Amino acid sequence: MSRTATRRAELLRRVRAAGELGFTELAEQLAVSEMTVRRDAHVLETDGLLRRVHGGVIVNPEQGGVDRLFATGDRDLHPARTAIAALGATLVGEGEAVALGAGAAVVELARVLTGRADLTVVTSGLAVMTVLAATAGPHVLATGGLVEPGRLGLVGDRAEAGYAGVNCDIAFLAADGIGGVGSAVLTSSSEGDARVSVAAVRSARRRVVLADRTTLGRTELFTVVPLTAVDVLVTDAEPDSPFLEPVRAAGVEVLVAAGVPTGPGVS
Repeated sequence: MSRTATRRAELLRRVRAAGELGFTELAEQLAVSEMTVRRDAHVLETDGLLRRVHGGVIVNPEQGGVDRLFATGDRDLHPARTAIAALGATLVGEGEAVALGAGAAVVELARVLTGRADLTVVTSGLAVMTVLAATAGPHVLATGGLVEPGRLGLVGDRAEAGYAGVNCDIAFLAADGIGGVGSAVLTSSSEGDARVSVAAVRSARRRVVLADRTTLGRTELFTVVPLTAVDVLVTDAEPDSPFLEPVRAAGVEVLVAAGVPTGPGVS
């Protein structure tokens, strides 16, 4: 990801966290000129991600429909997930094929990638499709499958086959649980989601899990893959959290999103 794309992703994250920010304030926060911020804001507005107002920018209210899909009592985690997504986006190379599963953090990643017309995205996430379809960004290939109520993801044989028939450079997954202390498995509370996630993992050369602090130390009913099948974990947990010990022991690179406010869950 280029320096410009990384800066715009960070600008977008900050505006989403605050709701509205001025050009001067953003220039100070990003350590760039106000003219650079105005150019970036123009590009992000063209992509439908922000709206410019007098003296600054606001979140595009027309994206509220997708936001409401994930209004399930975890709004406190939104800043963490946007930070995780911004960091995860730096792992995506130019012109790559990207597998995106379902889940709130993955939807935030899709928002960051909306300006990347060089990418091809293969996804089983309904909200991911909605976000990407609203802008002239990546080419989108939907897996097909059955809609799983309450999860906004596609499951079943068709969804699994949609991943089985492609060769992606990188896959991003969310997680309901990442083991417990001494455990090293990625887990899901849904059997259908677990099976589709396995297919997504198998479709890609590099596998990345986007997981906020509340998923660490939890073990759900269905095993997705052992963590030895994962290359990178992007999280907002403290770097010295005991729940990251089995993750590192499995050979997984841990990337910690900085600047996330302290909230409920694992520290």
